[in-house]
Amino acid sequence: MSAQKTTYELIGGAEKLRELVDRFYDLMDLEENYQGIRVMHPADLSTSREKLYRSEEHTSELQSQSTISY
Repeated sequence: MSAQKTTYELIGGAEKLRELVDRFYDLMDLEENYQGIRVMHPADLSTSREKLYRSEEHTSELQSQSTISY
């Protein structure tokens, strides 16, 4: 029987989620192709980073109620 894991667990939990959020916002500052979305954000991205991380973390908590078998 395979273990039941949530999507959150499959991607690596909080540490990996933080890494993904940070990479997303880093790319907006580094890559010219992301300037269209970058201009929709404030100059200081720290609040945006935290907001996305917390919303995704909350979504992951909700998903933990339904697990996926692999």
